[in-house]
Amino acid sequence: MKKEIECEIVEDLFSGYVDGTLNVNTKGLVEKHLLECNDCKNKLDEYKTSIKENECKDKKFIDFLKKARKKERIKTMKIIVIVILLIAIIFYLHNFIILNKIFYKSNKALQSENMYIQEMQYGLGNNLIVNKKYFKGEKYKIINESYSDNGTIVNSIMYGNIETNEITIIDEVNKKITIKKGEGTESFNFIKYIPFINDDRFVNRAVFPIFSSIRTETFEIGSFSNQGRKCYVLNYNFETDKTWEIWIDRETGLPLKEININASKSYYSSETYNVTSDVTNEEMKEKFDEILEQQNDILKDVGDSIYEYKYEFNIVKDEDVNMPDITNYNDYEIIQNNF
Repeated sequence: MKKEIECEIVEDLFSGYVDGTLNVNTKGLVEKHLLECNDCKNKLDEYKTSIKENECKDKKFIDFLKKARKKERIKTMKIIVIVILLIAIIFYLHNFIILNKIFYKSNKALQSENMYIQEMQYGLGNNLIVNKKYFKGEKYKIINESYSDNGTIVNSIMYGNIETNEITIIDEVNKKITIKKGEGTESFNFIKYIPFINDDRFVNRAVFPIFSSIRTETFEIGSFSNQGRKCYVLNYNFETDKTWEIWIDRETGLPLKEININASKSYYSSETYNVTSDVTNEEMKEKFDEILEQQNDILKDVGDSIYEYKYEFNIVKDEDVNMPDITNYNDYEIIQNNF
């Protein structure tokens, strides 16, 4: 009976013995009993085996839980990625559809053979440059004027004929008339050029929606005739300082205003040079940089470069675009350039 009690006590101590948590004296008593009792020794071996089996089961269960959590995380990440892609695709398609609608409408409007385009250039100071462009059939006329508080000055008048490749430029300031004839004048036939919409290549239509944001606004500040028009306002999406935007009339697809923030700069110098964002040719930019290096490198003024446009259709008359008789310009120097 005494041995049975001892066996029961030792069996109760198996857990502490295997874990190594028994004190030295108790551990010694257990080991002494095991040396004398084969039954308890066998039961200890069975206990250790059951512990290993349970540990193995626990490990498998933990591994299963880890794999399940990993699969759940991967599944969640896939769902997030899919949602982001769907949002990006919807955003892209929205911009792509609007952009192509703009190009379609603007190209249709610019195909008109009778239209008037007024381009107003706002920069530094109080001066305003206005280009008045008249188109009728194959003929066109451009009047370049300067507006200031002192009045209006006509700088030059250009008459052109796309069919005959002939251009006549009357320089009202320097009293010169330049006549250009031949195929080389085709490069001058850019006068219907309007920013952004003239580059309607498919790559521009396809790529620009990725990097652009488009919002809807009402035109309020600018020419009276443009006020109240509903517009699409385009920005570069990843341009943090938002230095460029263009306002496009939703009805015609034609730009009403282009803004380049802080694009006009002037420096203290014996001569005045305005470096604006519309200088896109790299050589011209280098030339301006060289000019600035020769100046006193002190910034005088900085301001936004703003172009605003006004359009009218079917108002141009023949007398608006017909070339005047240059023989009446007796005191003008006439220069002939044939290509």
